[in-house]
Amino acid sequence: MDKKWVETFKLWAKMGKYKQRIREARENIRAVLEKEKCIVLYSGGKDSSVVLHLCMQINRRTPVYFFNAGYDYGSKQMKMPTKVMAEIIENAKSYGAKHIYIRGGKGPSSKQFFGHLVELKRKLGVEVELLGIRKEESVTRKIRARRDGLVQCEGGRRVCFPIKDLSWMDVWAYIVSNGMPYLSIYDKYAKVLGWDKARFTMLFSRGLMHMGGLYYVDGVLFPEFRNLTTEQSPVSRIFKKD
Repeated sequence: MDKKWVETFKLWAKMGKYKQRIREARENIRAVLEKEKCIVLYSGGKDSSVVLHLCMQINRRTPVYFFNAGYDYGSKQMKMPTKVMAEIIENAKSYGAKHIYIRGGKGPSSKQFFGHLVELKRKLGVEVELLGIRKEESVTRKIRARRDGLVQCEGGRRVCFPIKDLSWMDVWAYIVSNGMPYLSIYDKYAKVLGWDKARFTMLFSRGLMHMGGLYYVDGVLFPEFRNLTTEQSPVSRIFKKD
């Protein structure tokens, strides 16, 4: 990250309104953890990283779910190269995560994602999912006002958006001011798109463009991943990592 941006985010972290929003996010997580059995849905992106970091400060026994999209046999694209996944998991460990459950599939299928999640929640006795989604970036979800409570229902799921009121500046200020490692490919995204629009979902994902997927720049920014095969970057097996 450029030194000027580092200083900008550090100055932002000193503002009273920022500190208030972070306190509220922390209390949101604390309140839910005290009443519910929760799991953190972690993608490795900046928002889920902040949720995970805040959560681990309160209860490091909280389980973490990471879905490795691996290789998409339809588009013949590696959505989650081993190098990227390894960095994501190492970051989670540095935040204090002790129980990381990694699941994977042959492609970025939502059915696989939710199928593994439902099975894991049942196994662990988990009831509430902690998600790093903010109101300013929520396209497909309607994040309700605080009067509806911290936990809301989405179909048969019970979910919580503890950092919903944070801005992109708040998120990066939290990461920088706490010395958190973040996914290194953000530096490339930011140079092209700016730190306000730099997002990570999974690579070469045309179907996730409505969620901020960067399909149209991934091939240019990450040519080393463009034509990877499963032999060059093996899709990890389904396993639990503590």
